[in-house]
Amino acid sequence: MKSSVKVLKRIGVALAILVVVVYSGACLILSQLTVYTHGSVDLTPGNVSVPSERTLEWADRSPLLDSVVGNLADANGNHLEYGKKEVDQLIFQLAAGRNIEEVNEILRNAEPWAKPGPGRNYEFTLCGLTLILYRFGETPEILHRETAEHIVDHLMTAKGVGPEPHPATLGGILPLPIKGTENLILMCEGSRYLTNQWLAQHGNSDPEYDNARNGQERLLLEHLLGMERAGVHEYNSIPYEGYTLRALLNLASFAEGAVRESACRILDRMTWTYALGSLDLRRYAPFRRQPGRANETRLDAHYQTAMMKGWMSLAGVEGLEVRHVPHHAIWVGLTSYRPPDAVFEWVMSKPADYFVQIGHGSDGSPEIYSGGPGYLITAGGVANAVLRDNVARPTT
Repeated sequence: MKSSVKVLKRIGVALAILVVVVYSGACLILSQLTVYTHGSVDLTPGNVSVPSERTLEWADRSPLLDSVVGNLADANGNHLEYGKKEVDQLIFQLAAGRNIEEVNEILRNAEPWAKPGPGRNYEFTLCGLTLILYRFGETPEILHRETAEHIVDHLMTAKGVGPEPHPATLGGILPLPIKGTENLILMCEGSRYLTNQWLAQHGNSDPEYDNARNGQERLLLEHLLGMERAGVHEYNSIPYEGYTLRALLNLASFAEGAVRESACRILDRMTWTYALGSLDLRRYAPFRRQPGRANETRLDAHYQTAMMKGWMSLAGVEGLEVRHVPHHAIWVGLTSYRPPDAVFEWVMSKPADYFVQIGHGSDGSPEIYSGGPGYLITAGGVANAVLRDNVARPTT
């Protein structure tokens, strides 16, 4: 009997040691992922400044974006509902002025289908609801007042101060230090900030929703300023860059003060990088995350290309066609951010020869371009897809 007890004790000790080793190893591996390490070293200032001057006049609408909105509304108008991707369908209808009563009824009767956070995906819906609220919330003939109130009171589940807890565990017991990805943080915490701001602007004086007093402004600014110092983590990511851009466009268009200014500066850098690394609205750049996407060979499949075509159309450029991810392009027509003058100039033509190296931090792949009037040579980047998720592309 005693020998059996000793054996059981030894087995118990061995299992405890195994759990500690596995748990420590899991935490160590997670700590080496770039979602944690990115930002630990600031980017070195280069000798090419990101432009900020804006003198161009931009239209509020364009035939291209009107066509994109109309086509998306036609394609998605027969089966409308509320969900992760379905919120885009509701945006299409409101933007096109179609099925207004049905969309309002769907939103008024909707309930949150998940919570925001890793693996839950409600942040995608929050980002879309934020656009609906700020774009149409003061136009009651499109978004009825009771619908706007239901969105704020019931569907915008991220309020107050964040971030949301991330309940990942090992074996359902030991907590794992899971950090939200860049696009998740921007969509969730940006929507939280803008929901608080909406409440404060519409008569709610509860300090829980005061971004300055509850700390939400400080937390969001820390993240944004970190992106300014260390660069975008999910650079050129397929598909995540599109959602990062959506969240930043919401902040740059609807937020106030320092948050708005920081979001604008990040967008200026991203659009300037696109201008230097593209030719005739074609781009084939190294990227972070989902190495399986490296098989994408289309030169117009870059997620920012759809948005850039939208911006160029608002500047009067004709003959453009959005063939890929048009649902991202419409964000341009529904928000107020516009790129600096130099971005427009260098997207449309290369006025001089240049050689530029664009860094993405010590854990990222650089982008290297040599270009000039009528040509662009792109280096393929550095591949390290194990822990750093860097994916190279062929030299073009």
